[in-house]
Formats: sequence, C-alpha cells, structure tokens
Amino acid sequence: MKAIQKIYILVCTGMVLLSCNGDDQEQLFQDSPSGRISAREQELKDHLTSAENGWKTTYFPNNDKFGGFTLLMEFSEDGSVKMTSDIDENNEVRSSRYDLNLGATTKLTFSTRNHIHKLNNSSFPAELRGRGYEGDNEFNFYGEKDGKLHFKSVRNEVDVVFEKASAEDWNNMVLQNMKMADNLFPQPGDPVFQVIKVIKEGKTFLYNFNYNVLKRFVESTTPIDDKLVEKSFGIGFTPEGIVLNPPLELESAKFTDFLWDEEERKFVSTAENAVAEITYSNEPAYINNDYKDIGTSVYSLAFSPGQRFDQVLNTHAFKEMYSQVDKDAQKDHPEFQLQDIVIKFNKQADAPQNTHTLDFYFFYGQTQYFASYAVEFKKEDKKLKFNYLNEINGNASNFKEYLMPLIYFFTNPEGLIVNNEGRFWPQYTNSGYTLTSAEDATLRVHCASNYYRNN
Repeated sequence: MKAIQKIYILVCTGMVLLSCNGDDQEQLFQDSPSGRISAREQELKDHLTSAENGWKTTYFPNNDKFGGFTLLMEFSEDGSVKMTSDIDENNEVRSSRYDLNLGATTKLTFSTRNHIHKLNNSSFPAELRGRGYEGDNEFNFYGEKDGKLHFKSVRNEVDVVFEKASAEDWNNMVLQNMKMADNLFPQPGDPVFQVIKVIKEGKTFLYNFNYNVLKRFVESTTPIDDKLVEKSFGIGFTPEGIVLNPPLELESAKFTDFLWDEEERKFVSTAENAVAEITYSNEPAYINNDYKDIGTSVYSLAFSPGQRFDQVLNTHAFKEMYSQVDKDAQKDHPEFQLQDIVIKFNKQADAPQNTHTLDFYFFYGQTQYFASYAVEFKKEDKKLKFNYLNEINGNASNFKEYLMPLIYFFTNPEGLIVNNEGRFWPQYTNSGYTLTSAEDATLRVHCASNYYRNN
C-alpha cells in the first residue's frame, strides 16, 4: 500500500513539474521563430539608419594582398543606401539596395550594384582581371560596441568596423584621401626610393618601402644579421595620413597610424619609445636581385612614348629630359620625332662582336629610322653598368649631340638600379622593369621586356 502511495505521489509531482515547465516554456518562447529573426534584423536596421550622417569604414578585402578602401554609406528605412568611395576616381554618390537576413548571424548584403561591388568584381581593375580585389558584398553582424558596428566579411572573414560619419566626411573625405595617396608618389625633385626609417634608443634601422599603387600594398625587405627580413602590409588612406593593416612591427614596436608631415614630406608614426618615418631616399635600403635577369631571361628593354608615357613609374624628371631632347633635335630638324628607346642584348656572349646596342627610334617625316650605339655592360654592386663604345650607323653620328642626355642616363658611371615591376601590359606576360639612375634617383624609366627581338 505504501509503495502504491509513493508511486501516486511521484506521478502527481511529475505532472505538476511538467505543468510548471510548460508555463515557463510559454514565457520563454512566446515569440515565433520568424518573429525572433525579424527582431534581430530590425535591431541591425535600427543601428544602420540611426546615424545622422551615415557610416564610414576602411575595408581591407584581403590584407595579405591588398590595401584598404574607404566607403561612406547612408542607409534608409526603405532598404536603399547611398554610397561613395575612394576606390577610384569615379566617386560620385550612388544609390542602391541593401538586404538584411539571417545567416550565421544577421547578415548585411549590398544587393544591387554600388561602389563596393568594384571590390568583388573579378574584372576590376583591368590589370587584375581574373581575380580583382577579392572583396565581398556580404557581411555578418557581430554587434555594436562604443558606437561602432562590427562585421566580418563572408568571403574572407575580414573584420570590418563601421564608424559614424560626419557631414564634413561627405563633403571632403574621399577627395582628401585621394590627395593623400599622391604623397606616396615622388613629386618633381623627389628621389624615387622610399624607405621606412625606425629610430629607437639612438639606433637607426632602414627598411625598403616598395609600394604597389594598384594593390595599395607594400612589401618591405632589409638584411638583418645576414638574413633578409620581409614585411608586408596594406595601406588605407585618411585625410591626415595612412593606416597600415596589419600593423607594422619593427624593432619590437608596433606602428599603425602614420601622419603626413607636409613640410618634411614624410609620414611619421610613434610607438613604444620609437619613431618610424616613411620618407624619400637617394638609394634603397636593400637592392634586390632583379638585375640578374638582364641579358639572361631579358634580351631587350624598350621604352615607348605612346599611351604609357605618363605611366606613374616614369618620373617627371625622365619625361622632361626625353621631351627636351625631342625639342632640341627639332630646332635643327623640324621633321624629327623621337620614338622608342631600345636596349638589345647580344645573345652570343662569346662572339667576337660581344657588344650590345642602345637604339633610338625616330620618325623623320613619314619614315622611321633609328640611331644605334654599341655598348657593353657589367653587373657590379647589384647594379647594371653600361659603358658607351661607339656609333654603329650614320644616324648615330648625326643625332648624337641631341641624344646625349639620354645616352648618359643609361651609361652614367654609377649605374642603374633594376626592379621587376610585374606585367607591363595586363593582357601580356612581358614583365616591366624600371631602371633608376644611381647617380640621380629622380630619373627613372619603365621599360617593357622582350618586346623587341634580338638575334
């Protein structure tokens, strides 16, 4: 009898507990699943639309390969978003659509085309056709903290932080960023080489600063204790300077934000009793081994004044010199028009005619001619050093006095510093090489390799 009573009590108790648990269940989950999802989407929407002047972010689509791009965004309740950016010169404010939906968390999708889609377009820019900037238009939301919205890109899981923008940002930020980008290029009179100079505890350390304008990416190399130390990072622009991602760690100090010093023409950052400067230099901190390609895998180098004359790697000083040579020759020969400059390397290194040619192509009226000069070269101190020998044809003698500044550029006794800059044309595999005068680092020319044949 007692056993039956115990069972009865246990059953009743269980029913009571189930009843109570049922009440709690109703209290805890009184919203439907769709209602809960909608609430999370509404939470993000409220954040996005609450900022009076919208949001700004510097988005690094893949900081192992590319720098950062500033986006200004203003979200509306109706699902539209206005946007501008410093990705390229087409920076007009555009309107498009955005969506919010549930993925791993609440996801923000820029669903119709706007500036941000340039970063996930595999055909943009043309020079990176096939891969593009490897960016994204979908971002998972991970919360708000201190007035900032924190996301991760779906494609590469890159952290992206939205900060509130100001009316001033919309008026000036993009243009100021693009102007700041110009400070990473030598102006007339600046040497072409840039170095990172770190000063810590009275010691100075130098690192190369090799900036790729297309990728907004820097590769830095320097020898330390007989070993090459390599650093790489992306660059984003602000009206005041640049931001590095990942931060640059040198000599146990970490540098992220660099401010532009207009008077000294350098970027400066301070951290942990150290100062880092990105500045111009008459020589690189380290000369790489690209010079070894010349005369081996590279059998010709050609500069052409065509569409790529204003290519950024041709310095102002070199273009001025080239144009002045053309003008001086035309004073006495009005029909003269200077064209390509070509160095051809003799493949038969052991032949009696062990010379190479420096050729200047030009039009005289409607006919093309060339002036050819014999040169020899050696590789010394990791530089390419040409030695002038003699004129090869009659045109070489006739026009030598006009061409002499350009001849001297290639044959200056200090030599040329060589750098492989990657593809010269996007659609072809020919590498482009820059030749910089070791005597005057304001003079640099960008040449296509193996465009002209040599026997």
